[in-house]
Amino acid sequence: MSAQAAKTESRPVVEGQFTVEEARAAMDLHLGTNYASNDKIAEAARTTVQAILPEWTERMLPLHKRWRGTWWMLSGNTLEKNSVEDVHVPEIYKHIETIVPRLEEIILEREPWFRIVPRRQVDANRADTMAAYIDWQFSQAKLRELIQPAIRNMLVTQCAAFHVYWTNREEWVTQREIKREWTKDGRLKKSVKKKRSKEIVFSGPKADLIDPLDFIIDTKATNPQNAQFVGHRAWLSIDEIRKLGKELGWHNLDALEDVVPSGPNREQDVYKWARDPAARYGESMNRIAPKDNRPKKLELVILYSRWSPDPENIEYEDYRFVSIAGKTMLEVRKNPNDGGLRPYATMRVSKSGHEFFTVGPFDNAIRLNQHLDRHHQIAMRTAAIAGQPFVFAEEDSELPDSLYRAVPGQIFKGTGPVRFSQVPGDILRAHPMISQDWKNNISEVVGSYPIHMGQDSNGTATEASLSLQEGNRRQRGHLRAVADGLDQILNLFVKYNLQYSESDVEFPVLGKRALDMRRTHVNMSPADLLDDVQFELIGLKSSRTYGLKATGLQAFVNSMQPFIVANPNAVDQLQLMHEVCSELVGPDEADRIVKVPTPLSKLRSQTEENEGLIEGAEIEVDESDDHEQHLREIHPLYLRAVDPSSEMHFDVRRVVLAHRETHRMMYEQQQAIQKAKQERAPQMVAPAEAGGSVDPETGRGVPMAGGVSNAMQDLANSGPGGQTQGENPGPSDSRKYGKTGRKSRTTNQTENDLS
Repeated sequence: MSAQAAKTESRPVVEGQFTVEEARAAMDLHLGTNYASNDKIAEAARTTVQAILPEWTERMLPLHKRWRGTWWMLSGNTLEKNSVEDVHVPEIYKHIETIVPRLEEIILEREPWFRIVPRRQVDANRADTMAAYIDWQFSQAKLRELIQPAIRNMLVTQCAAFHVYWTNREEWVTQREIKREWTKDGRLKKSVKKKRSKEIVFSGPKADLIDPLDFIIDTKATNPQNAQFVGHRAWLSIDEIRKLGKELGWHNLDALEDVVPSGPNREQDVYKWARDPAARYGESMNRIAPKDNRPKKLELVILYSRWSPDPENIEYEDYRFVSIAGKTMLEVRKNPNDGGLRPYATMRVSKSGHEFFTVGPFDNAIRLNQHLDRHHQIAMRTAAIAGQPFVFAEEDSELPDSLYRAVPGQIFKGTGPVRFSQVPGDILRAHPMISQDWKNNISEVVGSYPIHMGQDSNGTATEASLSLQEGNRRQRGHLRAVADGLDQILNLFVKYNLQYSESDVEFPVLGKRALDMRRTHVNMSPADLLDDVQFELIGLKSSRTYGLKATGLQAFVNSMQPFIVANPNAVDQLQLMHEVCSELVGPDEADRIVKVPTPLSKLRSQTEENEGLIEGAEIEVDESDDHEQHLREIHPLYLRAVDPSSEMHFDVRRVVLAHRETHRMMYEQQQAIQKAKQERAPQMVAPAEAGGSVDPETGRGVPMAGGVSNAMQDLANSGPGGQTQGENPGPSDSRKYGKTGRKSRTTNQTENDLS
């Protein structure tokens, strides 16, 4: 097969709007040739797909059975069926629900939760803008709501898989055109003209969480990018498949109605019963064609694999296969992503670096929980027998033939001896100890301890802190797996933006990034994207001390207080106060209570701000700016903005004038505050020798504003208490004062000098 030639197309362009036609033309430019219309190539691809699916199914069968048992137990059921008591102790459920929110909070609750590290320092500002852009796309993709379900999948099935792709979201939008005109009587009349059309409301990357039972991968690989094959399946309605097919250039879409809704992996669906109580028969209902005009659902299988379509001239390349149940081929195409990137990200917590699946975090705990259930069932039956024992009476006892309706504790008269079943007391006394031993074993296996659940650690505060730190360290493996998956998603977002971005996008800056960048909205151009970046997840650095920040800050302040006082410039005391308040009260309350000024490194010159203003960006003015200097530097730009003959765009004029006016108002406010502080300063009077007035009674100077009195000088000249001028220095002489009841002459120290 000859190499694919470069492809160019003419696109319908509408100024200032990314239309549906433009989006489809842009996607076609990247896709390349679809060989599904070639019968020979399509048949070879069908053979490959039908060989991969059974191979994967056979490999995954034992794992799927293990997952089914875990899901069954998480639903409140017991795997121990050898006892008449159907009792389950939900230890596994408690530990999973403890670990899941902790992992999410450690990584995502930081603000911001990731940063982009550029290769060159000169690209630092572009990296900050790009990080804000990716953060906004992350929120648009609704990924935050998928993180906790993904962590649950990871803990049970060793892996959470995401399918990441570029989407052009189309929606019907009502456009409102407002017309304003003045009537003859001088009134302003407004009219609205509405137009409804289909538009692209979002063009960017998106990620879907894949069902663990539907994630297809070569189990001998450890990464989707180097696996021999990787893919997934999904149940979609016919109209959904056609919509995707038109956007991605699939073939054979007209034959979907004739496809029998069945799949090659129907035996896998039985394992969904334990997880979804509403799906009693797995995906079987999806295969039944509805007779009420609803579209039927079909199994769509997407696979990426190294493959050669020509058996005679073998040249392996990465191909993408899209089929209906592995039978009807919709797409046979070379991987259209730059660099042959496969669109999958995985949170993999397996304990091996050689196989994709090995031992999961809760695999060993399942058997322990089963033994705990068994012991609890025996204890419950023992307690029931002890409270309601079996009764053995003689044949001639006057007992009813049936005790079905007898009230417990009722006494029946008999002629012979009556015996009761007895339970050894040691069984019930040993039950709490044995039960606690099983629970401790489960905690040690999964790395989740009672202190993580808010339970008393039964020790000192120091012991509790050390226990919490060790527990956090134990969960480091889970945390690393989640972070790796998020890092893969973020990198896929960057790669897709580099490949598919077509136009400038104005987006809102979220959270504290807006404060750091001092912008509420930023315009992102495809030319501003960096292709050599590294993501840094901030929460990983403090994972060991998670939950101990407030305690650590208080301990730091108490132990380092002398050094903080001695070196006030070495410690940002306001930031320290803000951090303590944030941990003890809350971040929003801390922002209101403790006012932390902008760090000097974050303050920008007016020259930097002018660059953003020229682009039409609304840049916030910081209270700590040198407003007088900023007003001088923005003045040339201001003159252009007010010049009627200038070609400056209206939006640029607007932001320049608003920015200058804000600086002017803050400058005048600073001047007014400074003047008020001077007027309200404490009034002090200077001594007479410094220009002050003289008190006629004492002959001493009366202080005036800005001066000091001579009281300190008088005190300095007086010498130590009880000591007059001219005496030898030393402590006051007590002999200068007569003692009670005794007449004696006091001797001055100068008279008693022995020298």
